[in-house]
Amino acid sequence: MSYIELGENDKKLFCKVNNIENIIPNIQLPLKFKVYSYIGENVIYECDLNSNMWASFQSYRNLKARLYTNTGVLLKEYIYRYENDNHHPDYNLDEFWDYYSKLNQDSVGLILGSGDGVWGEWVRGINENKVKCHLVEASKKTFERLNNNYKNFFYAKLHNLIISNDGADVTFYEVENNDGFNTTNIDFLIQNNLKSTKSEIRKTKNINEFLSELSHIDWMRIDIEGSDFDIITSIDVDYFKNLKMLQYEHLHLETEKIKIVDDIFITLGFKKIVFNIDTIYLKD
Repeated sequence: MSYIELGENDKKLFCKVNNIENIIPNIQLPLKFKVYSYIGENVIYECDLNSNMWASFQSYRNLKARLYTNTGVLLKEYIYRYENDNHHPDYNLDEFWDYYSKLNQDSVGLILGSGDGVWGEWVRGINENKVKCHLVEASKKTFERLNNNYKNFFYAKLHNLIISNDGADVTFYEVENNDGFNTTNIDFLIQNNLKSTKSEIRKTKNINEFLSELSHIDWMRIDIEGSDFDIITSIDVDYFKNLKMLQYEHLHLETEKIKIVDDIFITLGFKKIVFNIDTIYLKD
């Protein structure tokens, strides 16, 4: 049995300190178990551990965990790797982004709906390979965290914008403690059994106007909670001719609308790959 066990167990981060009295002096106790997001050094959970104690954290994906002594010496570290999680439904999407980012390090991307930049299939590949990209997040509160996480990364340009198909003012809904479901689409909240805890009228930026302001884009990843279809079908089709890849979330989208999007990209020579709740169109 190891003196210290640190890793993933039953879909949770798990740390167990076994009989360590003979190898770690008392001055170094208690040990400090700390959990961090994959990006950044903000501690999201911590606790003290002594010999024959354990602790767990409720999640494990896109996280890292460390065990320090009381004086700050790092004893052990665990970093989530999708390669060790091949039973997860998003394994193949994570794998796609791993390879795509490595093969397209000189590309420029656009991520609509980036959240705070610490979760998602794109996070590891973009950051490990320093792929240049525009990160767009609508929520003001979430954008503050995104800015804190990425403000020193030269390859990321940040935009606090609501992207729309027409540039009109909209009602923006936020769900407390669930940043991934902030949206302008009230039907999306209903489909996910969520209730808005805050809403406000916000200005938006027309998608075609926004794209015209960007010098060059090679690929897009769109996840804007129920508005993906409206944005895609509002973009001038000629713009897609120069893209290498586009990803969007097809969850809850009607079959007829999926076909409309398919027809746009298949006609332009893209091949279609379906990953769980996401669709990717890829051009050789």
